[in-house]
Parts: sequence; structure tokens; C-alpha cells
Amino acid sequence: MGFLDCAGVELQGYSPEEIKDTFRRFFEENSGWLIVFDCPALKTAEDQEALKRYFPQNPKGHILITTGDAPECWEAKRLSLGSFTKSEADAFLTDAVGEKQHGQTVSSLSYALVYDPVALEYAAAYIRGTSWAAPLMYFNSLAERGIHPAEPSGEKRNVFEMYLANVDSLNAAFDILMGRLRTQMKFAGDILDTAVFQILLISSYLCYYDSLNLTFLSQTFPIFPAELATVCRDDELRMELIQRLRNYTFFEIQDGNLVYNERARMAAYQYFADQRAESAETTAKAVEAALISIEANQYANKERGLLHAAPYVMAIMGELLTTLKSEEIEQRYPYIIGFLEDFYIKRYYRKEK
Repeated sequence: MGFLDCAGVELQGYSPEEIKDTFRRFFEENSGWLIVFDCPALKTAEDQEALKRYFPQNPKGHILITTGDAPECWEAKRLSLGSFTKSEADAFLTDAVGEKQHGQTVSSLSYALVYDPVALEYAAAYIRGTSWAAPLMYFNSLAERGIHPAEPSGEKRNVFEMYLANVDSLNAAFDILMGRLRTQMKFAGDILDTAVFQILLISSYLCYYDSLNLTFLSQTFPIFPAELATVCRDDELRMELIQRLRNYTFFEIQDGNLVYNERARMAAYQYFADQRAESAETTAKAVEAALISIEANQYANKERGLLHAAPYVMAIMGELLTTLKSEEIEQRYPYIIGFLEDFYIKRYYRKEK
């Protein structure tokens, strides 16, 4: 409403299409503006065309689109966010610590984590969780994982060295944070801690193609583990879960629909290497049961449900292929194979014809 007041726009009695045109005219007649479209769907050409209908013609400003998708044939210039600068990293951690006297400690830590935003978020989550009770303990934990805080020596690392340093620091920071979570699970027995652990494990392979819809995957297409499903079906617990998951670089794009930072997902994928196979097979059994249920009950919105399920079925298939032969998968999970053949191969064939 503040924008409407500034723009002097009266909207009483306007249709949605007229409102859209009014906004477009305002931006076409003025300059120096920035429009942000936050996480719109951009997976298909139709999605992209739908979004472009909101763009001002002959714009005199800038349009910024944030997205977790990787759209093809998109005309926009892509911007990738890399590491923080030293001052940005220090400011980020200082804000997490909340005490200026830790300035030197913060500077050493941000350097040790190569100013990487994801690794710094993990460190910040640990700091918030422990109230920074023992800074030296965190540095010792980093050293145990081969990360040794030090001030810059003036020597610049090449691209490959920077890449390795980023990977190592990210994995170390995630491992430390997960160590604290495991300790809490062992001694506190909090269902939310268990749900966080379960969602990190399952999302390491399930978020490969799409976001994570908590309501859909706990109710409409129920494939979550029991504790996680219980949390997601309770409004208050689900909100608390989403809040906790921010520490692990999940962010909410719609009500209960989460996107997982891709670099963080890969760190989790590596961390859970010894548990993924068992988890994937458990999830695959749940996917089989969910597909059977949808087919048997003949839901009125069956087609839409299957459309939303498709990325998750594809992701679980991809993970199964890392440990099982295709013949074994076909024998154990016939509904998954049948779904993928029908949903992808036949649809693609019909489209081509």
C-alpha cells in the first residue's frame, strides 16, 4: 500500500488485469526503479512467458529475478552469488555473535571458512545454538577436520585452491553442526530435532529436481518418515521446523514449500553417504505405496497429484540407480518404473507426435 500511495494509484473497482496494466504503465513512465520477482516458477517456456507479461515495455530500470530453477532459453542475464568480501563475512558473523568484543575471533573464523556464505551460515547457527560459550572449542573442531584458522598471509590462492578450500570448509562446518544435532537427539529426544535430521537426510537426494512441499509429502503423497510426517501435519510444529531449517540454508518460497541451497544439499549428500542407500530404499517403498494409493482411490485431482509427485519419483529413481541395477529396481519397485514410463516416456512420445 505504501507503493500505491507513492505512485498515486487508485485501484478501487479495478480488475486484476487492469491492476497489472496500471503497474506496468507506472514503471514505463518512470525511471530508476528495481522490480524483484522472488522465486517465480520458471521451469517451462510457458512459465517464462507468463512472467514476462508482467514486465514493463521499454523499461527504464532493472528487473531482478531470484530462482532455484535452471531455466533454459531464458533471455535474462544470469548473476551468480559467490563468496562474501572480508568485511561482509565479518559483519555477518558479528551479527550472529552479537558481541563486538569477539571481533578478532570473528575475523579469524570468517577467513578460515573462506568467506563462504553457506559455511558461515552453518557456523552462525552453531554460534546461536551455543551462545558462543566456548569459541576455542569451535576452532579446535575445525582443526580436527583439517581447517586451520589463520590471518591472510598476502599470498593469493589460485582458483583450484580456492575451490578446494571452499569445499573443505563447507563440509567441516556442516559436520560440526550435525555433530551438535546428533548430540541433542541423543540426550534431549526432541521430535523436532529428529525431524530436522530426517529432512536433511531425505532432502540430500529428494531435492535434486524440485523444492520440498511439506504438506504434499506428508499428506497427499505421504513418503516422509513417521516423525517428520507427524511434525509436518501439525501447524505449530511445522512452523517451528521451518524456522529451525533456516539454520541449514532451507528457505520458504510458499507456505510450507521449501527450497534447499544446492551447495548445502551436496554437503549433506556427502555427509549422509553411509545412510543414503537405506534411506532411499525406505523412501522408495513409501513412494510405491503412495502411487498405489493414488491409482486405487481414483482421486478427482489424480493427474495434478501425479504431476506434483513426478520430480520426487524421478529423484528417488536416480538415487536407487546409484546402488541397484535397473533389473533389481524393476523387480522391487514396479510402480515407480511404470509411473516413469507412463509419465515421461509416453507423454514425451505423444508430444513429439
